[in-house]
Order: sequence, then C-alpha cells, then structure tokens
Amino acid sequence: MEFYLTVAALCIVAYLLGSISFSIIITERLIHKDIRDFGSGNAGGTNVIRVLGAKKGVLVMVLDMLKGLVAVLLARLILGSAGDLYLAIIAFFAVMGHLFPVFYGFKGGKGIAVTAGVLLGITPLTMLSLLVMWGIIVAITKYVSLGSVAAGFMTPVFYFLYTHFLFKVPFETVIWPTAVFAAIGTAAIISHRANIVRLIKGTESKIGSKKDK
Repeated sequence: MEFYLTVAALCIVAYLLGSISFSIIITERLIHKDIRDFGSGNAGGTNVIRVLGAKKGVLVMVLDMLKGLVAVLLARLILGSAGDLYLAIIAFFAVMGHLFPVFYGFKGGKGIAVTAGVLLGITPLTMLSLLVMWGIIVAITKYVSLGSVAAGFMTPVFYFLYTHFLFKVPFETVIWPTAVFAAIGTAAIISHRANIVRLIKGTESKIGSKKDK
C-alpha cells in the first residue's frame, strides 16, 4: 500500500511539474502578455519562436524537456528499480500537466518537448530514434506538425521494439508500459488535430512560410 501511495504522490508531483508553462511565464515576463493570444494560440516553444524569436523558443523547449526529465528522475530516485510501468504512468501525468495545466486554466501546449523529456529519462534510445525521425521528416517535408504526429505514433513502437527485441525484456513485462506510451503518443497526436486537418486539406504552413501557424 505504501508503494502505491508513493506512486500516486509522484503522479501528482509530475502533473504539477508539467503544469508549469514556461512559454507563458517567459512571454508574460518579457512582453507582459499571454503567448496563447498570439500566433497559433499554443503555449509551446514553437509558438514562442514565432512571437519572440528562436532563442526564446528554444529556451522554452529545453525547459519543457527538463520538467519532464526531472519528474522521471525524481521517480527513479524514490522508487528505485520499480520498473518502466510506474515510470511511464508518472510520465503520462507530466505530459497531462503540460497539456492541461492547472495553473493556467487547463489550456496548455501540445506536449512534444515534455514527452521528449520523459522519454529521455526512461528510454533514451527511443527518444533519440524519435528525434532523428522527426528531424528527417521535417527536413524533407518542412512540416513540423507532421514530424510531431509521426513521433507520437512511433513512440510505443520504438519502445516495444528496443525493449523486447534488443534488450530481451519479456513480452508480459513490456506490454503494459508500451500501452502507457501509446496513450502518451495518442495524446500528442490528438493535440495536433487541427494541424492534421490542415495537412489533409493541404493548408498547413511550412517552416519559414509567412503564414506559418
């Protein structure tokens, strides 16, 4: 019972960490306005790049990654060798905090950077593979959203392949954290639903376009 209470407490901490929106904090400090009132209306690093420039946007992305990483590393420190399932559940709450921040009216970002952070803390090889795939897709198509949606789809796939086939972890041990990573990936895809509609219609903006959204 004590173990599960600890996991529950870590989930709450992860959610609160995820709810810290660095894009909102930085834009409020610099221009005294809410980033959600500009550009795409998204509270994330990409929108900060549009509004405040690359340096500020990259800073937001790094900080968003770090909050996900900290949530997972804290869980590792406290839970020890509890296994990926519990870390994945805690990671899910960190991502939910970013998507639905309690401090900002439950209207947050799209979760890509914080997802990268939690993956870095749990399964670095998966994170690296997703980063490479994302970079290739964006470089070829110029659609950031397409790379992000593909990364969301492939998150559980890469995790399962590496953990089960490369590291030889038994199927029954891998399947449940894979399911949680599938939920995290699905959340990332759903958060890009407007982008997906524009991609289908052929109206999604490309990197560097004047109407970039």
